[in-house]
Amino acid sequence: MHSLIPIFPGCLSGLNQNNQHFHGSFRLLGCVARVSRTGEPYWSIKVADISGMREVLLFDETPRWDTFAVNGVIMMELSLRPQVGFIVAKNPEQLALRDALMEPALFWKALPVSWIVAEWVVERFLQLLMSMQSAVLLAFITKVFWQSDVLQAFLAAPASLNYHHNYKGGLLEHSVETAEIAASLPLRTQYDRDVLITAALLHDIGKAKTLTQTMRRTSLGKLVDHDEMTLEICAAALRWLDAEDPSAAILLRHIWTCSSPGARYGYKAETYLAPALQLADQMSSQLAKQA
Repeated sequence: MHSLIPIFPGCLSGLNQNNQHFHGSFRLLGCVARVSRTGEPYWSIKVADISGMREVLLFDETPRWDTFAVNGVIMMELSLRPQVGFIVAKNPEQLALRDALMEPALFWKALPVSWIVAEWVVERFLQLLMSMQSAVLLAFITKVFWQSDVLQAFLAAPASLNYHHNYKGGLLEHSVETAEIAASLPLRTQYDRDVLITAALLHDIGKAKTLTQTMRRTSLGKLVDHDEMTLEICAAALRWLDAEDPSAAILLRHIWTCSSPGARYGYKAETYLAPALQLADQMSSQLAKQA
């Protein structure tokens, strides 16, 4: 087993004969209570990180698994038992949102490999995150994706049904490409770059609620436009950002909602970052159509 994403090598890829013990973050995919041949109760736990997916066994402890969210991130110690061929887990603990915001790498290392459609795009996504200097904006992005249903859908949904990036995983690819183009523009400050990367990565996140990976509209998507859903998905994180960096919170709302040139409705763009994002978005769409 090896890590698909070298920027964040997962713990599961590191368990081997020479390195038999790890403490790390994992996505909890399921757990089942079992009894051994000798009558000893234990838990069979299915966990995943960015490098793989494994079944691990938990003995001698009786955690309240009903308090652990399926698809949530947990911290655990893992020990390889080569003589019997299984992995033993110890001290499971749910990762708290406050800890994920303070150390986002814990969250992103636990990205399940089974959710990844195109590892090369995910690697570019993570590289963009790690290139940001604003810890607050990186935490903001992490807080948005703390919603596991949003994250899973964002990784697999198309960017459109008939226009551009209209295939499974197209939403992530378009978002990353838009952010990469935007970040390459001659921006005034590193802070502007971080704001623009954030805006670009999340500008179409509403499609995680309106389009499915099977190339259909959701029931919600038949009645509500993805732009409105973008603000709804980001609402809790924006309220948090209001307290941490009010200027960035206002900028992001403005960039996502202001009008494009020639539009009849909407507020006129009052920052050069808004047309920068619109340009990057259009370039990504055109490149996809010409490919």
